Amino acid sequence: MRTATLLWVMALAPAARSQDGAAQPLVVSIEGPELVAPVSEAVHTVCVINRGNEAVKGVTLRASLPPVLQYRNRTTGTALRWDGVDLAPGEIRRYSFMTRTPAEGMGKLEATAYLANAVVGGALSRKIQVVKGPLVLANLGKTGSPACAGKRHSLSVEISNPSASPVTGIRLEVPIPEGMEYVSAAGPTPASRVDGGGRVRFDPISTMHPGDRLTFILQFRILRPGPVPCAAAVAFDGAPRSILEERWTEVRPAAPDGSVWLTLDTRSEGSGEAVTPDVVFIDGKPLAPGAPVQEGSRRIEVMKMGYRKFEGTLEITDPLQEGRVRLSLTLVPKPRPLMLNLQDKNTGAPLSPDSVLWITRGGSSPVKEGDSVSPGAGRIRIEKKGYRDIEEDIVIGPDEAPHILRYSMVPR
Repeated sequence: MRTATLLWVMALAPAARSQDGAAQPLVVSIEGPELVAPVSEAVHTVCVINRGNEAVKGVTLRASLPPVLQYRNRTTGTALRWDGVDLAPGEIRRYSFMTRTPAEGMGKLEATAYLANAVVGGALSRKIQVVKGPLVLANLGKTGSPACAGKRHSLSVEISNPSASPVTGIRLEVPIPEGMEYVSAAGPTPASRVDGGGRVRFDPISTMHPGDRLTFILQFRILRPGPVPCAAAVAFDGAPRSILEERWTEVRPAAPDGSVWLTLDTRSEGSGEAVTPDVVFIDGKPLAPGAPVQEGSRRIEVMKMGYRKFEGTLEITDPLQEGRVRLSLTLVPKPRPLMLNLQDKNTGAPLSPDSVLWITRGGSSPVKEGDSVSPGAGRIRIEKKGYRDIEEDIVIGPDEAPHILRYSMVPR
């Protein structure tokens, strides 16, 4: 039986440097499994991190998928792109996507950041390999909101066996993150510090059966603000190599006494997609980005174009004394009027439909020009005597402006 050795080769991109040798503030990172099961789905994330002291605006982030990963929401193409990324000092922006894997294969997932068409933050690649047979995956739990300097930080590491057979000889090691001090660890097996205190090693796990999940919790004390890379490595009997999982953590300075750093997890009703508010008011005063909030009962107002205003009283408390609070809010999209722009495909002459039907999971309803519908996914059906019917799945997104339907109708 071959035994894999834990190798600490960090895949984090080194600090990029300009032509004069000065360090650039942006760093690119890739999160997600390196080893994947055959014919399965996985979530991968590309990140751009601003380690500098000034805001950076207008970044373009690109990801190139290897043939071993297929973007789940697209049948062809392997390139993904995000434009207009703005980052405050110390901010981390993440972009996740679901992928499918084939029966076998290996390739490199690549990520690059650009500013004014020049590469910034370096380029990063990560080898992805489909593994047949026993497999253990590691997952670093999401922190939910930025951590705070001077406070404790909990790092959750979950390992799981997604394969159809038992896995033996599982070993987990976690390096102590830069700028953090080790406090304690808890898990299914005891932990000890190794290599002069730079890593935390848990005693081996003899066997994990299919479907087993084990969680390990490590406590650190944060020494200083700034983005920090966290990582965990797992090895097991027969593994082609150790599995390295990484995740950057955003760390803010300590908030003033009696205050906390507030993170709003704002979602759109129905779709559940993340929404960035245009403005947030606390007790009638605008909340500046990154500003601390006094604990206690606070009146909050959240406004976003295309959504109804959220108003409510929230209790802001910090029971874990971590200096941070995360609150979840749901914004309701405003109904949007429909506008029709129909024409004859051959002559370009304008047309008026005989009927328009809006079909959703909740049912179907006839609509006419100027009627308002709730944003979301649905099917539109347009009928006109002497023309072929039009029926198409569409998504109406939140907006203040009317949603315009533009179609060319084909004569029968």
